[in-house]
Amino acid sequence: MEELSSIGDDRSRVVLTVSRMDRGKRVIEIPNIARLVPEAEFYLVGATRSESGPILKVLRKRAEELPP
Repeated sequence: MEELSSIGDDRSRVVLTVSRMDRGKRVIEIPNIARLVPEAEFYLVGATRSESGPILKVLRKRAEELPP
């Protein structure tokens, strides 16, 4: 939350997704979308469960593959 509060007034390039980390929510597609909109900053916030581990692993891998 601290990182989000530091965004300030310029939120025109921010994409905030609030979702449960669940396979049915398809949050693993967010890095693919981020690749298509490099000028935006993407944030993903949500609840996790023990079953979320593989989803988080895929998200991390795909996010690391994005250009800086």
